[in-house]
Amino acid sequence: MQLLLLDRDINYICQLEQILCTMESDGHTLEIVHAESIENIEHIREEGYLSEERGIFVFHETFIPEIFHEEYQQIEPFLKRNQWAILSEGMWDEEYTTIIQDYYTRKDNKAYQENTWDIGTHIINKYQTGTDIYAQLRTRFIHCIHQEITFQVRKTSFMTLYHPFGAYSFSEDLLSKVHSLTRTQKNKKILIIHYDSFYHKEEKTKNNLSYIYMQIRQKKQNFQFILNEIAEKQGHNLQVLEGVTHMEDYEFLTEEEEKQWLSWLREKSDYDLVIFSLNGVHITKRFHRLLQRSDKNILFSPHEMVQRRVIEQMAVKWQIEENKNGDMIALSAEKLLQREGEKSS
Repeated sequence: MQLLLLDRDINYICQLEQILCTMESDGHTLEIVHAESIENIEHIREEGYLSEERGIFVFHETFIPEIFHEEYQQIEPFLKRNQWAILSEGMWDEEYTTIIQDYYTRKDNKAYQENTWDIGTHIINKYQTGTDIYAQLRTRFIHCIHQEITFQVRKTSFMTLYHPFGAYSFSEDLLSKVHSLTRTQKNKKILIIHYDSFYHKEEKTKNNLSYIYMQIRQKKQNFQFILNEIAEKQGHNLQVLEGVTHMEDYEFLTEEEEKQWLSWLREKSDYDLVIFSLNGVHITKRFHRLLQRSDKNILFSPHEMVQRRVIEQMAVKWQIEENKNGDMIALSAEKLLQREGEKSS
């Protein structure tokens, strides 16, 4: 379930976001998007962040005249489905009730015109605890949560790219190809994980697998919130996670912890595709297990001897890419995304 929060008090929103992101509904973490103005929402919608089908629009009461008087394409779907709630500071103005009633009368919404609703079910006390706010939202919008669970039934696709000798340009080419793909797959969310040291930016201390592994060791569960916070964002639907800061960190997790991490990515994350880049790394048992879990494994090498040795030593199905332009990356990724779309439809 996604919450779109609209409030001018950005400190309050950030605090509420931190609390709500730790909440889970049947194992599925909430996704939070916040804005300070309706104009911000338009920008968020254009970037493709909003989920109209499984989203809930929660806004401060002072926005009511603007929201229900004007025609805003970016928030109309939430109002049409009655997927909205109001953050009230406790002194409700009955003029707000009239404004909302007039809006739904103009829209010919029969459920509202027949007085089968209670405006009170849409009002949330802004200053109650985060737990109480979450409980009220969950009760009011249980159907959205059910839609989210249905949405999450489909599994995230895995694709692993193996470049035996490694090259910095390979990481950059991969990013370029996938970034181009996201322009045509605007409703798909992709995560690239670099299992190497070629793609690494020193100024970012948390955007790496070492930090993720530490959270796993500390028994943290809110991985989606962590990834949304630390991963490098390349456009609205592409995130990039760097490799470990030290190569020995790849052995940091136990086999069971690694299995749990990959199972979460596969079954509970909100990504449609995760691309693992094994750029110049030695294939250990740990990486071999990753290859075995992947839906598509692509070997990048023009050398026949290298191709033969890799195929002989690893019991997985390979697709060979001899060209350096990396066109197969985008083509294979697109096919996996189409397959997942067919499963979820």
